Amino acid sequence: MLNDIVLKENEDHPKKFDATAIRSKDGEQVQLYSLQLIDGEVESWLSDIDKGAKETLRVLTKLSLQKLHRNKKKAHAPEVLNDWIERFPGQMLITSGQIHWTSRCEESLQAERQRREMRNLKRDWQAYMMFLAKQMTGKMSKVKRKKMSALITIEVHAREVISRLKQLARQGANSESFDWKKQLRFYFDEDKEQKNGRVVLEQTNTQLEYQYEYQGNPFRLVITPLTDRCYMTLTTVHV
Repeated sequence: MLNDIVLKENEDHPKKFDATAIRSKDGEQVQLYSLQLIDGEVESWLSDIDKGAKETLRVLTKLSLQKLHRNKKKAHAPEVLNDWIERFPGQMLITSGQIHWTSRCEESLQAERQRREMRNLKRDWQAYMMFLAKQMTGKMSKVKRKKMSALITIEVHAREVISRLKQLARQGANSESFDWKKQLRFYFDEDKEQKNGRVVLEQTNTQLEYQYEYQGNPFRLVITPLTDRCYMTLTTVHV
């Protein structure tokens, strides 16, 4: 979560400061897309920084997703992943990664040659996980290791869901089946009223809009079937 604000002296007002970046407790720093002047009532400029941070994360989510979707079938190529992981904050890696996972799963479940596409999807995710695991054995900064650890936790669960869907596809499961609808799914909506789009989460009959609140790279528990049921209960209660 947001732990610190990076400041620099305002060029026009030497005795005042601009917020240039936000920093999480784990040390990850995200540059704001627009400077936020620290002036006036505390509640006012804090609110401005909050809005600026959320808009920055909105832009970064869109850019991160575009990086993956230039060629969906090659999104997990090492050269793409290396640049993707280095360029974007951990939270945006997970968010755009989940949008990509949702899209790939639905396309495979809807494909004319569904079983073949599901086999290819599972093979792709296994190779992706091997790449991430290999990266973790190398030297990297403390922040990057935490970012990678959080990403792997989420992607392990994504791989397990793909494996289950592959088995269920043999029994006629598709993108409208409850086994898929019960998953927490992420979609990117090119909203005309929102310049940089919006992320929408769906599960069963629930739809929630992603709020872009900065989280940093906190420790994440392994997702189990019980975790899935808790998510489903909480999102259903929200309705």
